[in-house]
Amino acid sequence: MRFRGHVADLAPADRRGFGFGIYNAVTGVGALAASLVFGLVWDTFGTAAAFGLGASLALLATMLLLVVLPRREAPAANAGAL
Repeated sequence: MRFRGHVADLAPADRRGFGFGIYNAVTGVGALAASLVFGLVWDTFGTAAAFGLGASLALLATMLLLVVLPRREAPAANAGAL
């Protein structure tokens, strides 16, 4: 997974284990919260609502990524021509 590589790059060598611990703790808490919300929506509103919420949040995350990520400029068509 790419994020573990970022943790290894960002954490100082003597604190790398702590960095991985924080990373895994945040990931686990996020997964637990997502699972609890999904289960609550499933029990309260049914399967269609739970999967619809998941799909809606995935679409929202994709749209936010398109807004947040910097745009790469396309190379000029005749960049190397004289």
